[in-house]
Amino acid sequence: MANWVTLRNGVHIDLDDPNNPISGKGNFSSFFKGKETTKEKTAKSSKGFDKDRVKIALNAQNQPGVSIVSNSSSSFKYDDKVKPIVDTNGKLTETQLKDADAVIEDRMSNKVKPFKKEDKVDMSKVKSRGNLTDSEAKETVSLAEAVYSKAAKVEPQITKDVLSAVEGVGASMYGLDYRLKQPTSMAGKIGGDAKDEQAKGKTFSFKDAADDIKDAVRYTTVIDENNFTNGYNKIKASMEAKGYKEVRCKNYYELYETGDSCQKAVQCSYQNKDGYTFELQFHTIRSLGIKENYNHKLYEISREKTTPKTESEKLNAIMTSFGTYVNNPKDVFTIKSHK
Repeated sequence: MANWVTLRNGVHIDLDDPNNPISGKGNFSSFFKGKETTKEKTAKSSKGFDKDRVKIALNAQNQPGVSIVSNSSSSFKYDDKVKPIVDTNGKLTETQLKDADAVIEDRMSNKVKPFKKEDKVDMSKVKSRGNLTDSEAKETVSLAEAVYSKAAKVEPQITKDVLSAVEGVGASMYGLDYRLKQPTSMAGKIGGDAKDEQAKGKTFSFKDAADDIKDAVRYTTVIDENNFTNGYNKIKASMEAKGYKEVRCKNYYELYETGDSCQKAVQCSYQNKDGYTFELQFHTIRSLGIKENYNHKLYEISREKTTPKTESEKLNAIMTSFGTYVNNPKDVFTIKSHK
């Protein structure tokens, strides 16, 4: 059963944490420090947790006027775009699979268009990713804009070189129009990553999270299933001949087999001669079809701070089930993960 409480002022409290201020040893002053507060705080808690304990704990620490709103797994709602995916329970028909493949095939293109930056940052999305206050969100946006500016300067040459390597093996690019991460997405990632590390008891600032971003420039290539491993090796050799270095590789086919991933793909980080790091993902049509049409939507919800733990576990199980529809390309396990 999920065990958490979120206050209306945006403070998310993990009740499994022994230092939480409700059932553990912590106190609210540390949780509220530097955060916007309201006189009347609304809390929503997981089903099965004694709501009176929340009220008593808040009142005991001078946090009056509390009302509790249940947000249990049983009452958790999905929007109209996600619910049909959840309702599949991880089972897809042949028609659904072919339709997912077709979506990818229609969007594969090696044509490069000028990148269009978003008109403005969506602050509500930035705040929701990591339960950020207004001031925290503004800080992450400022950092994201700096990361974006640097990425935009190096992207054109990297795009030219990646495209040359991909076309050299007869492969195609997917989503070239999204080769730069937008500031809204970047700021959300900065805030979410920092909060995740802080929740583990680590000293990790928003600046640390911004410095850790390795996919401000990112690419996805689609290789025929029968030529996948050979195509990966040739693209790697081509990039190295141009002066790039593969500094990190995650073979998610391998991780899927060990139960450490819900998806199947190969994800690599490359560095140019100046040490700038970017991401290059390798997919088949089917693996990308599953990701784009099904898993990505579920993944976004599963990582939200306000999603009950039981629901996140349910979504992860569904995503893993979808992975059974993706074949393992020949010799794919010869691609070794490294960092």
